[in-house]
Amino acid sequence: MSNRMIFIGSIYPSNVLEDIIKEQTHADFAAHTFQMGMLEGLSQCYNKIQVITSPVTTTYPNSQKSQYHRKKYELNLNKKEIPVTFTGFINFPFLKLISEYIRVRRELKKQLKGNDVVYVYALHTPFLLAVYSLKKHISKICVIIPDLLEHMSHNNGVIRQFLKAINKRIVNRCLKAFQYYVLFSRFMASELSLEGKKWIVVEGMYAASVLPQCVKETKKTILYSGIISKRYGVFDLIEAFYNIDSKDYQLWICGSCDDFNKLNEYIQKDKRVKYLGMLQKNEVRTLQMRATLLVNPRHSYEEFTKFSFPSKTIEYLASGTPTLMCPLPAIPEEYNEHLFYFNDESIDGYRIRIEEICSMDPTYLRIKSEKARNFILYEKNCFAQAKRIYYLVEK
Repeated sequence: MSNRMIFIGSIYPSNVLEDIIKEQTHADFAAHTFQMGMLEGLSQCYNKIQVITSPVTTTYPNSQKSQYHRKKYELNLNKKEIPVTFTGFINFPFLKLISEYIRVRRELKKQLKGNDVVYVYALHTPFLLAVYSLKKHISKICVIIPDLLEHMSHNNGVIRQFLKAINKRIVNRCLKAFQYYVLFSRFMASELSLEGKKWIVVEGMYAASVLPQCVKETKKTILYSGIISKRYGVFDLIEAFYNIDSKDYQLWICGSCDDFNKLNEYIQKDKRVKYLGMLQKNEVRTLQMRATLLVNPRHSYEEFTKFSFPSKTIEYLASGTPTLMCPLPAIPEEYNEHLFYFNDESIDGYRIRIEEICSMDPTYLRIKSEKARNFILYEKNCFAQAKRIYYLVEK
């Protein structure tokens, strides 16, 4: 056990999560799951943990909420009561960022006791600036970087690009003052110029839980869970599914969508395609276990795939259901024996590979999937991965 740590991130308080699911607006469930796993793992390493959170939400007027209010609550992790402060924020574009910085900084300053270790999740400017402004009062600072700034959005408008350039300069200034980095891909190191800094790659982690008892669907069921976007190849997956000429197949899709009009057009073309909405984590896990094949259609030729590891890879494998995806550059080699890969990333290539795997010997698929699940449970669990982070910072 070591000294005190303060974690600044974007986990969702339960009431905020309920509002987002009710509104069917955008939420970053993958980030929430990773952070919760990390906190669970680090709770075995530190005597005391404080959490400051300001989660990702859709801003007003796309969200019904114009403001979220400060709230304190506790997380029960490993029989420890971990205090969490949800700072709240004004939920308008741009004003949200300013209010986040002011409130997170105020809360951090209040909680600092001396000799604290501060962990910051993501290259989120309000978080980084708050820590940077108080760095003289912090013993060690570690930044967890799931994505690089230039690959977080595909909006290439002139004004957007100008603002992103300014933001990147601010973030880089902050990063130079920090000591430790947790990266989701080895390719990030050169992009961030981390020479002389200490860093490791932790592509993800799994917080083990009791999985529900499920019966597999009688139909060959393909499932995609996550953000529904053209950028992530989801509409290519749907088009590939159209070309499967069998009533014995069905495609389930769940998650937030950046273009509901387009999604509705696709769904109406084929009754075998079902959109199940935004669901709680336990509901998604149940669907994953009921499915025949889990698919991530994100193309490997996109530049941003070098710098991010899809968290659904770990979730998919942990479900014990066969997993199919493109050979993304950021996937460590140790995953290869547990995954099925697309041989051809065209729409027809997607169709052919899906049909091939769904026609394989069920015993072979079951053995491969069980081995993959054990790989995640024993080697990528939150305690093993968090311990690696702890050793980076404390040892």
